[in-house]
Amino acid sequence: MYQTHQPDVVLMDIVMDGIGGLEAARCILARDSDAKIVALSTFTDEEMIAQMRAVGARAFVEKNVSGAEIANIITRVYNGEQILETQVPNSTTEGAFNLGNQQNRVLILMTKGLTNPEIADHLGISLSTARYHVSAILRKLDVSTRSEAVAYAVSKNIVNARNL
Repeated sequence: MYQTHQPDVVLMDIVMDGIGGLEAARCILARDSDAKIVALSTFTDEEMIAQMRAVGARAFVEKNVSGAEIANIITRVYNGEQILETQVPNSTTEGAFNLGNQQNRVLILMTKGLTNPEIADHLGISLSTARYHVSAILRKLDVSTRSEAVAYAVSKNIVNARNL
């Protein structure tokens, strides 16, 4: 699609079914090293932002920003700016254990015993996005299994009993 349309700026979701945003960005930049890519995502993860930076993306934007902010960032990238570092959340602003809002919602659904496909359906996200959130939660809580994550979340009051 990029080769056919050759847009000035590419706005792409990081987690997509099929090839995935990281690999798509690699493919685009392999064909056109001057391509300007803005990565869009529902979650902020320093590792993911670092990977997008390493691939060559020029900016990272959370999906919850306004249309005006996205337009501003696209314009800035078009004009040659790189906007990756400023978009990384501060751990004090993300809440307990650096879980984002969507990850907190996923964790609540995990405590209710929902599977990845059920979480995806419930939140209106793709299965790969649900899987990504579950993996990020396990990593951030430093646990190995969903059961450990749920037990840890309840014991540390990350998920409060009224949410169950």
